[in-house]
Amino acid sequence: MVYQIQDYTVVFANGHRHKFHDLISQTVEFNDALILRVGADSLHRTNQNVFAFDYQGNLLWQIPVRHHFNEHSPYVDLYRAGEMIDAYNWDGQILTLHPRSGIVVSEGFVSVGHSPSRRHRSPKSYM
Repeated sequence: MVYQIQDYTVVFANGHRHKFHDLISQTVEFNDALILRVGADSLHRTNQNVFAFDYQGNLLWQIPVRHHFNEHSPYVDLYRAGEMIDAYNWDGQILTLHPRSGIVVSEGFVSVGHSPSRRHRSPKSYM
């Protein structure tokens, strides 16, 4: 066991635990990072509900603050995009991040009627 999800808590093999205000809704594994998306149903509304940990249980990053149409617009899905992670926001924003550093590589918006794999990126690109 490298890690185990127990409702609101992630437990790593070395005993490190991290408890969240909401259920852990999704995980995406990389060789050196575990990305978690936490639900946003509690009174602790936030749009910073994506976290990355190494497999020793150390927090690597939390998704950066972004201003959205809806102030409390949480991220609702994660997809592995090769060696990057795509985070999809309730408002349709997509952030592509490096899984270990959390650096935003690009950002854009989902086009209505398209699947996440056929998205359109804004001209904002980083690195």
